[in-house]
Amino acid sequence: MKARIVSVSSGLILGVLLASSGGSAHARQMTHPGADNDATLTPDSTKVLHVAQAGSAPNVGDVPSESRPMGGTPTVGNVSPTASFVQNAAIGGMAEVELSRLALTRSKDAAVREFAQKMVTDHGKANEELTALAKAKGLPVPMSLDAKHQSAVDGLKQTADAGFDRMYIDHMTQDHEEAVNLFKTAAAETTMDAEIRAFANKTLPTLEQHRAMIKKLAPRPAG
Repeated sequence: MKARIVSVSSGLILGVLLASSGGSAHARQMTHPGADNDATLTPDSTKVLHVAQAGSAPNVGDVPSESRPMGGTPTVGNVSPTASFVQNAAIGGMAEVELSRLALTRSKDAAVREFAQKMVTDHGKANEELTALAKAKGLPVPMSLDAKHQSAVDGLKQTADAGFDRMYIDHMTQDHEEAVNLFKTAAAETTMDAEIRAFANKTLPTLEQHRAMIKKLAPRPAG
C-alpha cells in the first residue's frame, strides 16, 4: 500500500514539473517573441523591415553605380555635378553670345560694341570647347536657350534704342556674376570630371576679366 502511494505521488510530482517547464517556455515566447524566431524570418518578413526603413536616406552602397556621378558621390535624379555644370555653362554662354550679337547691331556706343565683340569671340570659343569636351564624355549639351534666357534675349530685342545700352549692360552684369560663381564652384568641386573641372578653372580668369570690363562700362546714360 505504501509503495503504491509513493508511485502515485511521484507521478503527480513529475507531471507538475513537466507542466511547469512547458509553461515557462511558453511564457518566454510570449514575453520575448523575437528571441527564439530570429533564425526563422521569412523573405516576406524581411521585406516588411525594408519598407519600414524606406524613408531613411540611402547609403552610397545602396545607389546603383550607374546613378553615381564621376567621383562616386550619389546624386538625386541621376544628375552629376559635371552634367549640371555643362548644362548651366552652355546655356549661359549661348545667352551672352546672343545678347552681344544684338548689341553689335543695335548699340551706337563704340565702347559697348567693342565689349560685345569680345563677348561673342570669347564665349563662342569657350562654348565650342565645352561642347567638344562634353560630347567626348557622352554628356548632353543644350543646343538652345531655356525659357529664362530666351525671355532676356526677346526683351532686349524689344528695348528702345534710347535704353538699349543700359539694358544690355544690366544683363551682362548679372550674367557674369552668375557665371563667375558657377565656374568658381566647378573649379573647386572635387567630384567633377577632371577635364571639365580643368576647363572651368582655365576659363574663370576670363570671366572675371569680363566682369571688370563691365564695371567700367556702367553706368551708361539712358539716351
